[in-house]
Amino acid sequence: MDAKGEQAASSRVPARIRFALGTTTVVLAVAAVLASVLFVAVGRLVSSEVEAQVRSDLRLARAAFDEELSRLERGLEEEVSERSLRSHSSSGEGPEGLAEALGSLRRRVGLDVVTLVGPDGVVVESSGGFGAAGDDWSGQILVAPVLRGRRAVAGALVAPAASLASEGAGLAERARIEVEPTAGATTPARGESTDGLMLAAAVPWFDATDAAGPPAVLYGARLLNRGDDFVEAIAERVFGSGSRRGGRAGMVVLCLDDVRVAASVPAPGGWRPLGTRIDDDARRQVLLGGRGWAAREPVAGVWWSGAYEPLRDAAGRVIGALYVGRLDAPYARARRATLATTLGALGAATLAALALLLRLLRPPRRCGSPGQRLADRPTAKMSIASS
Repeated sequence: MDAKGEQAASSRVPARIRFALGTTTVVLAVAAVLASVLFVAVGRLVSSEVEAQVRSDLRLARAAFDEELSRLERGLEEEVSERSLRSHSSSGEGPEGLAEALGSLRRRVGLDVVTLVGPDGVVVESSGGFGAAGDDWSGQILVAPVLRGRRAVAGALVAPAASLASEGAGLAERARIEVEPTAGATTPARGESTDGLMLAAAVPWFDATDAAGPPAVLYGARLLNRGDDFVEAIAERVFGSGSRRGGRAGMVVLCLDDVRVAASVPAPGGWRPLGTRIDDDARRQVLLGGRGWAAREPVAGVWWSGAYEPLRDAAGRVIGALYVGRLDAPYARARRATLATTLGALGAATLAALALLLRLLRPPRRCGSPGQRLADRPTAKMSIASS
């Protein structure tokens, strides 16, 4: 059919039909654009609400972490305030008496290691198998600032595998974690994490006869690798007092570098993702960039919405991360429900608009000529009575 034929054919289509088709196309196109915009907007709205929630959870977890640090520091300070260095080191009890006293202190405060360092930075005695008498701790990351500044210092730190293994007190075995292949992480898939992530504090312990001189230092530390009680206590703080009894849909994780070394359990019989690695995006943002990071990610095949915060040692170096996450399934359902409701309302409005448009474009009823209308009018029968 040539151009003239097509033009003639189109001219035979009533103008109202062409107008209806054009208008309908515009309405459907606008509806499609609005649906796309709403899809993106709803997704971002729900995602922003989830991110705000997990960041709030992370702040609570960080506060609980810092409170544990403060509790450790206060515990050592209380021990120092109640006892003097001379009472054990110069009373004639000997090394055995001092070691026994430090062991009793370690059990009271709930620590894995308690070490007494002299004013010269040399270890006097240790309980818990970390540091031996005669070791030089003058440059130790927490002891050094106490010797210089004469004030307590607390923080997280990394205990090298060699120092843990050399003492033979079980710390090395507790710290050792098999690393598993992890989706989203391109760092070596298998191996072992053998260093220890520790919560530690060092407080000055002044000799009663020379309070103006350099202090001795009382050092205490707790190994966090496989520290179930520690992370469970934080999870209880974040997710509620009933978290230990199950029903909790969230998880608290401690990472040493990019390896998860301690994790709470979201429900009874649940798994702890120890030995898995954080994904590459989180590693770049948190460990390399030193920034917080919130995102959805799979952990052992389950999707979580969570947030990371870098863990730093006393020197400010990033040594790992604190993570708080919630199961993503409830938020995914909320996203789908909100989107379905919104798109349903848009679809109903579109159909109503099309129905109204078709009604307005309905052709008027045909009307005959005046003579035809008169002929069609019913006539009354008239009976004339004969006179």
